[in-house]
Amino acid sequence: MIEIVASAVAAGAAVASVWLAFRAIKLELRNFEQGQAEQMYIEYTRRYQDILKALPFGCFDPDGLTKDSTLTSEQRSTVHAHIDMCSEEVKLRLRGKIEAHVWKDWEDGIRLGVKSPLVQEIWLDAKWFQTYSVLSKFVDEGIDSARAEFTNSVTSLS
Repeated sequence: MIEIVASAVAAGAAVASVWLAFRAIKLELRNFEQGQAEQMYIEYTRRYQDILKALPFGCFDPDGLTKDSTLTSEQRSTVHAHIDMCSEEVKLRLRGKIEAHVWKDWEDGIRLGVKSPLVQEIWLDAKWFQTYSVLSKFVDEGIDSARAEFTNSVTSLS
């Protein structure tokens, strides 16, 4: 009888140990994922700051630089990098990789920056309009239209 009780206690202890180990691994995984997300946000902030440093003040303002402003070839390439980054950010949100509180900070900035006259001119001159169809839908119609476009574009690749 004592052997049965001892076996039951040992089995219970083993189950508890496995459960605790599972919880510890789950906690570590969650902490790792949160750290990865934070690193991604920091990287996108750094990229945005680098873009801002390379361009004239007011480049993304709706009433800032106009399409008559002159940019160097390097600055025009930087605007292309900004358009590309905005597209990436929208797609990351659509894939659930950007948390709602971060997206709230990014959303208006993306929309306003991409709608600025200078960025629109460079975007249209580059003939990239089709390439950035998800970003275009987001800017013109909102996140739901962008989601539908993203889903269609992913489906058509399959």
